Amino acid sequence: MTTVTAQVLPAVGAIRLTITAPSGVVVSKVQRSDINGPTAMRVLAGQLPYTSTGAELVLDDYEAASGAVVYTITASDGAVTVPLTHPLAGAPWLGVPVLPQLSVSVESTADYGADVEARGVLFDVADSPYPITINREATARRGSLKVYAHTYADARGVLRLVQRGQVIFLRQTEHDGMDMYFSPRRASLGIELADGPDSRFSVSIEYAEVARPLSPLSGALGWTYAALKADQPTYSALPGTFADYTDLRTNFRTTP
Repeated sequence: MTTVTAQVLPAVGAIRLTITAPSGVVVSKVQRSDINGPTAMRVLAGQLPYTSTGAELVLDDYEAASGAVVYTITASDGAVTVPLTHPLAGAPWLGVPVLPQLSVSVESTADYGADVEARGVLFDVADSPYPITINREATARRGSLKVYAHTYADARGVLRLVQRGQVIFLRQTEHDGMDMYFSPRRASLGIELADGPDSRFSVSIEYAEVARPLSPLSGALGWTYAALKADQPTYSALPGTFADYTDLRTNFRTTP
């Protein structure tokens, strides 16, 4: 029988699922349901479907909303459901969905605004006060938000995140439904309170909401070359642990 344990990793804003299945069992899908709706959990390329050899399968979810979260694991010997409540209490996160190592934690969000823009067409008709309309669905949210950073270095980190030209996600812990994926259009770093070493900094971001990216994970938060050196002190140990360079870069191990 397939079993699953869930562990909150507050330092990286993630939930870790450890799946243990009997040898030969195929784990085909992991679905997450939270306040933002149901969706397939994002995993590294090649992780699913997984045919068990008896070893543990470890999956990290960097996109779960704060609050109640339910995971449903579909395996060839049946489905397993794992519920959690308020797993990610703490600071908001901004990050790149497919590259969680670029994510940054911020102190809070403020000055949030959301507009939608109509995309229909109006044609004025002679001798009639009423136009002919071609109606289309309006845009998703567009507007601006401000995030407060813990330090100036953290504020620069947010600015650098915007510079990368990637879709960014917002996860916050205070308002259900405010989480989103967005394309940043402009950002500016400012000082909120000038008080020497205790100064407070913020970053204002103009955004356009976009659909959730579908690409697989390409990295893992906290995995660096310094960590690799400490974990694998000799070059000869690498081929036995990682199948190729991509697996090495993302800490996807052939052996535990």
